[in-house]
Amino acid sequence: MKKQLLLLGLIATLSACTNTGNNVSYHKTDLKMLAPTGAPAVALSGYANALETTTDPQNALMPKFMTNEYDIIVAPTHGGLTKIKQGANYLLAATVSFGNFYLLSTGKDDDGVLNNGDKVMYFQPTDIPGKVFKYLYSNLELDLYDVDAANKTALAINNGGNYKVDETTTVQLDYIFTAEPIVTNTNSVSKIYESARDAFNIRSGGKQIMQASIFVNKNADKAKVNEFLENIEGDIKAGLKTPGTLRNYVKGLGSETEQAHKMGFTAEVIYKATKNNNNGLGLGYRKAIDAKQDIQDFVNLITNNTYGELSEEVIYQ
Repeated sequence: MKKQLLLLGLIATLSACTNTGNNVSYHKTDLKMLAPTGAPAVALSGYANALETTTDPQNALMPKFMTNEYDIIVAPTHGGLTKIKQGANYLLAATVSFGNFYLLSTGKDDDGVLNNGDKVMYFQPTDIPGKVFKYLYSNLELDLYDVDAANKTALAINNGGNYKVDETTTVQLDYIFTAEPIVTNTNSVSKIYESARDAFNIRSGGKQIMQASIFVNKNADKAKVNEFLENIEGDIKAGLKTPGTLRNYVKGLGSETEQAHKMGFTAEVIYKATKNNNNGLGLGYRKAIDAKQDIQDFVNLITNNTYGELSEEVIYQ
């Protein structure tokens, strides 16, 4: 009888996981999931084999809120909430990314202090990175250069801050606003000038950057969604305690090329950005119902108080 019970327990355990053949067991689900590459995808790495990702959230992810084809979408928090206001059939479940942005100094600024006239690059001007940047530094009269993707900031960093604006114009940047794990993965003399997470906390009076959140389709199976959310919370907590946990999930995707294609970066780069209690990716897990006020405050801070009140009707419970 004992042997039968042990066997049943083993079968139950195995049925909840999928082995990839790379000695990595992913959580098993038939939920259809979509996330941007980078920190949001890493947060869901326990489902990496089934997760769909995109490097272009503005054009390839945000419109999916209106097609109703995904059970789970990880998206910029304010963007997902805006889509819900526009009629998207989704609910906000949890925030999983709390700011992985950094301002780097190229070492070319004469006084070494960010001030009026400095040449600064930042990315995704109309999305959360750009909105956070403007919230932090709009009091300064900076010479700004914006790009549409974080990987373009990496090119500038690796070029020592030299940025080719067009065929005839190249500028020497003083500072570059970028994101982890780009900071970890660049070969450059550029140094971290300021963590946006820390700067935002100080300027806002203790608020968090509620960067990316999980949105759940109202028609998705509730039991499957609850299991998914519990697994994500457990994975993130385990990953922050033992960063090798997330690295192993990403390694299971195959070659470094395959890892980078799915997640945006390789397992080793992700590991470097999260080891030694650094949490450079800004991962975490807060249920939306518990973080309602912080989410509302953040969205209003970066939209000049145009969002208004966050209703519990749009929160998954």
